[in-house]
Amino acid sequence: MKKYLLFTFLLIISEIICAQDYQISFTGSGLSTTVDSVEVLNLTQSTSVTLSGSDILHLVVNVGLPDEAFKGGSLKTYPNPMNQSARIEFRNPEAGMTSVLVSDNTGKILLRHAESLVKGVHVYTISGLQSGHYLIQAGNGETNYTAHLVSVGDKTGVPGVKYEGEVTDKESVKDLKSQQNLVQMQYNDGNLLFFKGHSSDYSRIVTMVPTESRELNFEFIDCSDIDNNNYPVVTTGTQTWMAENLKVTHYRNADTIPEVTENFPWIQLTTGAYCSYNNDTSRRNTYGALYNWYAVVDSRELCPTGWHIPSDGEWNTLTDYLGGLSIAGGKMKSTRNEPDAHPRWDSPNTGATNESGFSGLPGGYRSSSGSFYTIGQSGYFWSSSEDSLYSPWYRSMDFNNTEVNRYSSYKYSGFSVRCLKD
Repeated sequence: MKKYLLFTFLLIISEIICAQDYQISFTGSGLSTTVDSVEVLNLTQSTSVTLSGSDILHLVVNVGLPDEAFKGGSLKTYPNPMNQSARIEFRNPEAGMTSVLVSDNTGKILLRHAESLVKGVHVYTISGLQSGHYLIQAGNGETNYTAHLVSVGDKTGVPGVKYEGEVTDKESVKDLKSQQNLVQMQYNDGNLLFFKGHSSDYSRIVTMVPTESRELNFEFIDCSDIDNNNYPVVTTGTQTWMAENLKVTHYRNADTIPEVTENFPWIQLTTGAYCSYNNDTSRRNTYGALYNWYAVVDSRELCPTGWHIPSDGEWNTLTDYLGGLSIAGGKMKSTRNEPDAHPRWDSPNTGATNESGFSGLPGGYRSSSGSFYTIGQSGYFWSSSEDSLYSPWYRSMDFNNTEVNRYSSYKYSGFSVRCLKD
């Protein structure tokens, strides 16, 4: 049985060493240099993880290890990443000969240290590692631990491992509360990841396909309306867009935007107004408000300070950058889909990848009769440009194709709004 466990342990270690994996750390810039938290979605696999902004995302092909191979505890490393040196700590369940091994990402063993240890918690110091990714192994053949260690130093000396001694539980790392942690997420090369970094009231979205370990910076900018709603933002090409639908109920100067619920008064309007889908305020909170075009072009301004309603040409810039009207919708639609909670698209949400990070939502629309249609199936977004005296341009996306549609509609139609940074 011991031979089987040791073989399983070595087999798993070999697979981990050979697998391509990356470490992503996070920084902030702009209005805040602090990253409070990061939401990570693997858009290819539909998996997610949330971590502290001080944590490191560890993208690995194999996440987790069988309990029978690593029973009895864990191997702690700190600080991780390391610069000059790092300490490792593990609990030895039984007295006996114990080994510590350090391997590089090719599987070559760089350090090997063996000695007889008593039962208890033991600490070693590892030093002299050049910049790179390393695998740390510790155990006695029956109880074995493993951990990944990242070195960011430029050390050119001789690698070394030194036994520091046994420690009591009270002395034991204090749960590494003040240290960076490695948070694992299953990843295959080519997977598209969606990152949303948060810092107080600011949120920034970044999408990418990782090909190496790197530092990911979130440039935090203000996108808050007069009602103190805060919106995430995303940069696509040369443009920075609001990444949620607008839900403000006041113009920028604090004047109230009239809320009109009845059908006949709505279609008689020649001034700005808004509504919630089916006059349900919970829909406004999740999908944003629906505005007529008079509110969109009101001189008191609908968008937050520093932002504006996109023109027809600015919408064209976005869809051209994403490959054209026939495929841009798939790259702009949120991947949230039935049976996810609202906001989400109805199935099948054809071709949705959210590659752009735009996170388009299907807020539906209010028609020329004042009735409401297609929430969950379509998203309609105003432009500031007119096609004719009576019909402004808008864009729409649907749940059953990858297209962005460019049409015009009546000015008293009720559509969603996305703002564009000045």
